[in-house]
Amino acid sequence: MTLNNAFNTTPFNVIIEDLSYTNSAFGQNEQGDVVFFNNRLVNKLNLDLGDIVVAHCIPNYEDKRHETPWRAIRVTSTMKDDGQFEDVGTENE
Repeated sequence: MTLNNAFNTTPFNVIIEDLSYTNSAFGQNEQGDVVFFNNRLVNKLNLDLGDIVVAHCIPNYEDKRHETPWRAIRVTSTMKDDGQFEDVGTENE
C-alpha cells in the first residue's frame, strides 16, 4: 500500500485518556491539546485508556476546534509495554 499524502499532517505523541460510548477516543498531546480519534481508528488499533501513540493530525472541524483542536487521521506507531514504539499499518485510513 502506498501512503496518500493528500493532507499535511502534524505528528504528535498522544496518550489516550477517554473512550466514548460510540467507541471514539480522546487523547492529549505533549502540549496539552486534545486530539480526537474516530471509531475506525480506535477499532483498527484496539486503542485503550493509557495507550500512547504517534498520531498524525489535522486541525479539527471549525465548530469543534475550540474544545478539541486536533483530529487524528493516521496512527503510525504505538508504545509497547517496554517503552519502545512499534510501527502499525494505518497508512490508508
